[in-house]
Amino acid sequence: MSQEPEYTIDALEVISEIFDGEAVVIHMKTGAYYSFPPEATALWEQLTAGVAIGDLTNQENRSEILAWLAAEELIDLTDSALTTRSPDESETGPLGITKFTDMADMLLADPIHDIDYEAEGFTIRNDSDPGPKDS
Repeated sequence: MSQEPEYTIDALEVISEIFDGEAVVIHMKTGAYYSFPPEATALWEQLTAGVAIGDLTNQENRSEILAWLAAEELIDLTDSALTTRSPDESETGPLGITKFTDMADMLLADPIHDIDYEAEGFTIRNDSDPGPKDS
């Protein structure tokens, strides 16, 4: 039996939240966001919990689903065997996952991208910007 490829999820680039049994996943690098219906949400919850690929409950079309998620850069597979496909331009992926790009410009322009995770405070200050003037 061959060893299943494993994966990682970059928590700084891919964020998600579950609302009423459906996951919304945002890729901060591309500005795309995804709506996961319940079956896909169950799989996403397992992936974010670090469940091994061989232990995922949804085994049907597993290779196709993982390859699609990897092509969309939502997961990184440590074994490139499943990453032979290109990102999908269609709006619907496996398990009914819907991809949206209509807010990409706004998501990419969000100042949250300027977080300095090592410092106190929220955003990185540009020293060449004098900031607001006191009156």
